[in-house]
Amino acid sequence: MSMRILSIEDQEDNQRIIHDLLTSAGFEVIEAATGEEGVALAKSYRPDLILMDIQLPDLNGYEATRRIKAVPGLKRIPIIVVTSYALGGDEEKARAAGCDAYITKPYHPLQLLQMVRQHLPGGHVMGTPPRILIADDDPMSLDIFATRLKANGYEVLTAEDGGAAWELVKTHQPDLVLLDVMMPKKDGIQVCRLIKEDSALPFIPVVIVTAKTSSEDIVGGLDAGADEYLTKPVDHAALVARVQSMLRIKELYDKTREQASQLEAQAVQLAEWNKELKVQLWEEAKLSEIARLLGDIGHDMKNLMTPVLVGARLLDDELHEVFSMLPQSQAMKARESQGLSRQILDMILNNAQKIQDRVKEIADAVKGRSSPPKFGACELDKIVTAVFDTLRVYAETNQVSLAKDGLEGVPVIQADANRLFNAFYNLVNNAVPETSGGAITIRAELDSESHEVIVSVVDNGRGMPSEIRDSLFTSKVISRKAGGTGLGTKIVKDVVEAHRGHITVDSEPGIGTAFRIRLPLDPTCIAAGKAA
Repeated sequence: MSMRILSIEDQEDNQRIIHDLLTSAGFEVIEAATGEEGVALAKSYRPDLILMDIQLPDLNGYEATRRIKAVPGLKRIPIIVVTSYALGGDEEKARAAGCDAYITKPYHPLQLLQMVRQHLPGGHVMGTPPRILIADDDPMSLDIFATRLKANGYEVLTAEDGGAAWELVKTHQPDLVLLDVMMPKKDGIQVCRLIKEDSALPFIPVVIVTAKTSSEDIVGGLDAGADEYLTKPVDHAALVARVQSMLRIKELYDKTREQASQLEAQAVQLAEWNKELKVQLWEEAKLSEIARLLGDIGHDMKNLMTPVLVGARLLDDELHEVFSMLPQSQAMKARESQGLSRQILDMILNNAQKIQDRVKEIADAVKGRSSPPKFGACELDKIVTAVFDTLRVYAETNQVSLAKDGLEGVPVIQADANRLFNAFYNLVNNAVPETSGGAITIRAELDSESHEVIVSVVDNGRGMPSEIRDSLFTSKVISRKAGGTGLGTKIVKDVVEAHRGHITVDSEPGIGTAFRIRLPLDPTCIAAGKAA
């Protein structure tokens, strides 16, 4: 059965993007357009994960999150905020309301998909402190176990029958389960089998605790999927040692799954970048340097990913062997197995870092750093018209009007038309979701004294606080988003500087934003003068 995700989003175009992205990845998507509807659907469907917008009619995302987290059966559902808000303190407000993660629009679809996979039950990471469920129909035994484990710093849940234990597993997803065999409603072996057969649950180690000591009963528990067993009366030291051993395995397994998920998302992202670069190569055959770089990187990607994938499979097999062998194996064998697992994990991390380094080269190529601009006669009015034509539908869906002013009277300049298109496209594309119901105007004027054209991209949208405005053209903006490559305002700055120009920004919350670009009529003359 596919994972179920509830998307609470009032903008139809955003909802459609999320729906298409997640359904194509194999998820079932439930949609809500208001906060009240989202809370109701969460109670009815109990999704595996919730995507929450903040600006919602009737009930904002903060309050909707608080209401969902207040329901005992829903508080463990991860909630990811997906919003166009980017003001200081918004992420802290979201997390204070109970959200588990935060991502701002516009985002790369693969970035959102990776975050979703990390927070789904399959990407579950052990809690701090670890949560342990104890199920035993003997109140005295239950109390003894709970007291001993709480004294060791663990969070403890208790159940007096198998039915209650199974419900707690589904709603609270403990990190370890101790099951008595003989219990009413469902015995321990039945509950163990349910846990191990439910693919929607993360890996949860199960320890069978029983007064029976016959090999037949022990084998029965292990056949049901139990990872370890204890016999009553349970020695305190043995209990703590087994719990610690199982939690170490749980932690190692969770880290492996998380790293595998990250590598999978990274592989998809690399494939997407590879595809984009190939398209660019066909459209701009003159960029022979990118063609050579793409071939080298494609070859290296293949070689570097091979040991990563092989290592992941080996690690999975090794962990499986550890889980199945622990009840009969000696301590030395367990330590050897853990050592091998650690070596493989190190290999995964080392190769992942190499991939990251090569990805940086791809990002640089996309930014245009691998070759100089191709200057030629360029009409700014035609470039801006092409940008508006490309973004017109997107602007209309956000009720944003696009206007030009003074561009027809600007003389032809020497510039790289493709790169200027990318620069203006980025500025307008970024402004549209921040200017809902407003206007974006690109105006130009000639400064005859400096022989420059001054181009302004002005909107009357939400505006930016000073801390965000001042970081736009610095290295900080690159690292603001997880996995970001700086292909936003940073590319605009790079394009302007490649034309020997200069860019500034003025913005005020509630008033709007204005980018001003000064471009020389002929940057090649400036370059020649500097060379001389």
